[in-house]
Amino acid sequence: MTIPNKPTAKDPCPCGLAHSFGDCCQPIIEGRINASSAEALMRSRYSAHVVADVDYLINSWKLDDPSKLSRQDIAHWAQSSQWLGLHILDTTAGGNHETEGWVEFCAIYIAENTSKEQLHRERSRFVKDAGRWSYVEGNPIETSRNESCPCGSGKKYKRCHMN
Repeated sequence: MTIPNKPTAKDPCPCGLAHSFGDCCQPIIEGRINASSAEALMRSRYSAHVVADVDYLINSWKLDDPSKLSRQDIAHWAQSSQWLGLHILDTTAGGNHETEGWVEFCAIYIAENTSKEQLHRERSRFVKDAGRWSYVEGNPIETSRNESCPCGSGKKYKRCHMN
């Protein structure tokens, strides 16, 4: 499947930082540099979903048994979704000189066979081993109806992305 609007190195980075893809997440995804922080790894993993780089998504995931992952399911979700944006909501630790960190984020996407924007909100745990950050696990977070929408619109969730 062809990835719609797959960014080139000169395009803005899908992760939302004010850098080109070639100067931001692409070198991390391609293995030319290591992510400098848990947040940088989170951003690169989001961008890897946008470009459907399944190898990177699997290789940046610290698992006891990687064979339990479905390469086909990961590829299908990445390729069949339209990725609209990433919002980093909070980070705890995870800096360059630390070995563990957490990132709370909200990814906005449109899933296959739908036309409605959806939110994936999660608090993810990352660890750094031998100079390399890895994704360990994520815990989904529900947004209450009267909370500000994590998409950054300034509206209450019930009036924005709830339904």
